[in-house]
Amino acid sequence: MKSKYVEFLERLIYSIDHVDWGDERIEKMIKLLESLDKEYGPWTEEVAEYQMRVDAEIGHFEKGEICEYGLVKRLAEIKKTVE
Repeated sequence: MKSKYVEFLERLIYSIDHVDWGDERIEKMIKLLESLDKEYGPWTEEVAEYQMRVDAEIGHFEKGEICEYGLVKRLAEIKKTVE
């Protein structure tokens, strides 16, 4: 499951780098996450801790507390701990 979660994070990071967020930050992030969640399905307890950390970082992004670069950096750090 961890390898699948690493793949999910890689796709998430890539997508964030290539999205023009404009004025629709929250809407676009929700669409992105819904799309990836559909593709990868529900997460097991094995990766629940990592998913909570990812959700928290996305919350900071949605509130404007961090920029796209900051979000990508933090997600990459989480990915390294999963690997």
